[in-house]
Amino acid sequence: MKAYDRFKELCEKHNKAPTRVGIEAGVARSTISEWGKGLYTPKVDKLYKLANYFGVPVTEFSEDANNG
Repeated sequence: MKAYDRFKELCEKHNKAPTRVGIEAGVARSTISEWGKGLYTPKVDKLYKLANYFGVPVTEFSEDANNG
């Protein structure tokens, strides 16, 4: 599973819009948007912010985290 797909899954689980999560987690809306379009791969500091927001380990966003 791609990192953005996992991010969207977490947003849905928590009933939050991705842009709202970005605002609340301190990640720019443009970063979230570009990530969703496949134009950008988020830096580790952004992944940590999102992981902390959702209360999950940052490894949740690795492509291998949810395979198998």
